[in-house]
Amino acid sequence: MIDADLRQLLAPAATEARTIPLRLVRKRGEPLLLLPRESAPAITALGLYPAQSPQARAAQRLLALALRVRWPLPGVALDFAESAPFVRFLASIEGVDLRTFAVSFGNPRALGRRFLFLLFDRTGAPRAVVKAGVTAPARKLIDVEADLLEALPPGTPGAPPLRGRFSDASAAAFALDFVPGAPPRNEDGIEPVLTAWLDRSRRVPLAELPAWQRIADRSPLSVHPALMHGDFAPWNVRVHGGRWTIVDWERGELAGVPGWDWLHFVVQRAVLVERLDAAQVRQRITALLRSAPFARYAHAAGFAGSEHLIAAGYVRYCAEVLRPTERASVFAELAALTPPQP
Repeated sequence: MIDADLRQLLAPAATEARTIPLRLVRKRGEPLLLLPRESAPAITALGLYPAQSPQARAAQRLLALALRVRWPLPGVALDFAESAPFVRFLASIEGVDLRTFAVSFGNPRALGRRFLFLLFDRTGAPRAVVKAGVTAPARKLIDVEADLLEALPPGTPGAPPLRGRFSDASAAAFALDFVPGAPPRNEDGIEPVLTAWLDRSRRVPLAELPAWQRIADRSPLSVHPALMHGDFAPWNVRVHGGRWTIVDWERGELAGVPGWDWLHFVVQRAVLVERLDAAQVRQRITALLRSAPFARYAHAAGFAGSEHLIAAGYVRYCAEVLRPTERASVFAELAALTPPQP
């Protein structure tokens, strides 16, 4: 069954709609992806789900194989009204042909669940990505992310330029160019991106940075503030030709804590993908703090010699502010351990 919010986006008045046949992919019984009937764009659309674990990547490869050999997948019919305001927004994006598109349903358990649309051109090549939300929490996240992307200086390394916004009484959305690539398998490429995000024109006490204030720590250390993504995990990165592009900026901050994005990249993968325990994750953090690339970054950011303070603040932020719903006990135990030393 098609989600009611998705139906409302695409065909608020069903009598005006035409029906589009699509293929449905489920994960643990929940709708995950709607794919076009054509094999090539459907295989491209599998990238809307950035598989991380070996099992998920294997399942994605098998699904791509099934699409290549035209193995039958469950079909659904989606109503699509060209007069719907959101559909008119999709049609206004340069180069797209709305006869072919895919949809990711997002996390069905998230309070601010959003839909991700992949749009193609007349040749079947991916052209644009549109993120849309219907509920009040989802619309707020859409606006926060779009506002931040609009505020970034043009050409900010790793940040996708905003191509358009939509808002009416029922939904909010924004459009980006399609970014090819896959999530990174290692940390190669992090250092130049995060170093470029440092504001080395000024130093600011940690206690004045909004993210640090959320852990109620009055450290006197001053640092160069950084553009902070806030969820800089491998599944939010696309690497193509050695170039990193980071997506999903709803937690972004223009003046954030330097080092936290790098720690997030290492810790989130260790906890959520590799399923390590708190002691093992602490070892990963210690290894990161002792690495040459992170040492160079710490010097550039102005916290060299205080790496343990930055790391301890990050794990507290995870446990006390982000409050993850998955493996929360690991994050809580990690925050309670003796702070890692560089």
